Amino acid sequence: YVKNSILPGIITKLLIEQYIIQEQYSAIGNTQSRSINYIKIANNDQKNADKFVTEFVKTYFTGTDDANIGKTTTAKYEIATDSWKAIYEDIKSDAAKTTLATNTFGAAKSENPSKDKDGHEGGKYIENFGDNREIKYYNNTPYFNLVKQYSTLTNDSATNDSSNYSTFTSIDSINYTPIEGFAIKTDGIRIEDYTTESWQTKDNSSLPDAAKNKLYSYGLVNEWNSATQTNKNGKTYLGSFIYQNEKDSEKRSFLMKDTYSSRSDSITWQDGDNFYLIELKDVITPEEISITSGEGSEVTSEADKLVIEEKARTAAYTLASGSTYTTNALTFFLKQCNISYHDQDVYDYFVDNFPNLFED
Repeated sequence: YVKNSILPGIITKLLIEQYIIQEQYSAIGNTQSRSINYIKIANNDQKNADKFVTEFVKTYFTGTDDANIGKTTTAKYEIATDSWKAIYEDIKSDAAKTTLATNTFGAAKSENPSKDKDGHEGGKYIENFGDNREIKYYNNTPYFNLVKQYSTLTNDSATNDSSNYSTFTSIDSINYTPIEGFAIKTDGIRIEDYTTESWQTKDNSSLPDAAKNKLYSYGLVNEWNSATQTNKNGKTYLGSFIYQNEKDSEKRSFLMKDTYSSRSDSITWQDGDNFYLIELKDVITPEEISITSGEGSEVTSEADKLVIEEKARTAAYTLASGSTYTTNALTFFLKQCNISYHDQDVYDYFVDNFPNLFED
């Protein structure tokens, strides 16, 4: 499967990347690519996302606890992701995650959500787990929704929810017991990822328009590269960012809105029922990836060349995901093959699909 389905796509993108590096290098800088790392929390039926994100930001971005503020973005996003899913057995021994979950959803519960329905003797679940253990959950979370659905199952056809029953017992055309199905669906929640880390252009970004307009503005690039900063609360901040670390080598900068009601609201971007926190990690401009050859103090060092090439190739690979350069890149490499045609049908196919091969 990997050989037939995955590798061809990777190889094609690498070829397009190489074409962009060799033949369209200036396009990389002109795209104004941004390296971003963001988390998106989508609202639930109870509209808890706003409260959850506000609590999260106050604790890990604008609070006074240096240990929390100083955590890496990866660590912070993990806390938010696991706390929002709120699978009790996964977070019960992690104080940071249980605190965030409890502050948002209330204390964990063990009461069967369907205990008052017919067929639920003593509030137990279908086919007891053998040790009569409880299923603990936080209300109004993705895991709670699963537990609530599971709780409608009984061993009595008169009271069992047959529709829900089939969702646990028939998954991808394979039959399971309800207990097995519940475990599989729990794992499905576990692997959900609310974060995105990649190089993106304005055109291929899925961020809200307001965030994109600021993130890809020319003024923001100047500010990103500027040494001029504004004093706030004894710390240095740029007007468009909350800096989580003052060391340039470990710069973690979260995009701020132009208008906001409070400091904790300043980096929360809302688009309908979706809430975003957006870290800007790096930018690409023509100047950022230019290399000066020759002699003198302005010549780009070999070490810097390697850094620039890595950045340029990463951005070029992102560009290769689109269709803009695909045809030209494949035509470019096909020309290098010096193909000989011994069959008219094959020749006609190439003429129709790759006319640029026959120019000149």
